[in-house]
Amino acid sequence: VDVVVLREYETIQQIVSLLMQTSFSGYPVVAEDDRLLGFVLRSSLVLILDEKSVESAELINMLDYVEEFPDIVNWGNPVARSFDRFKSSGLQHLCVVDTCGVLLGILTRTDFAKLCQSGAEGVEAIKHFIHQKAAAVSEGQAVFGEDGEDMRHCEINEEGEESDS
Repeated sequence: VDVVVLREYETIQQIVSLLMQTSFSGYPVVAEDDRLLGFVLRSSLVLILDEKSVESAELINMLDYVEEFPDIVNWGNPVARSFDRFKSSGLQHLCVVDTCGVLLGILTRTDFAKLCQSGAEGVEAIKHFIHQKAAAVSEGQAVFGEDGEDMRHCEINEEGEESDS
């Protein structure tokens, strides 16, 4: 399942469409290169609609409405550790990023509930999770060394911007 995201600049119509087509409590805001910039709550998007004309073609800077430091976890972290953090902090969502800050997914209470099921359902949920992670590695979304560490790193290009390598 693809993660529903907002880009740094969105039109009112894109926001309306998103709110009508989904029921999520919040959405990650990502840059053009999919690096996580923040997380915006659904209630903040509704507030934008209260402030602006729905017919407006104006581009909205989503960074004006985001939580600048959303709760994140590196995707190489053990699931059990992520669950402990999620549970102890009372989080609603946990953004999963790679070592370069690229958004890979979001863990929610529903995801953890599936992973914590007993019996065959729990085993199947864990197998599915492991399969998704293995597929990401095989598609080159992550590169792992012998010790399981994510070997991909970011480099600074001539313009002073990070790039994946």
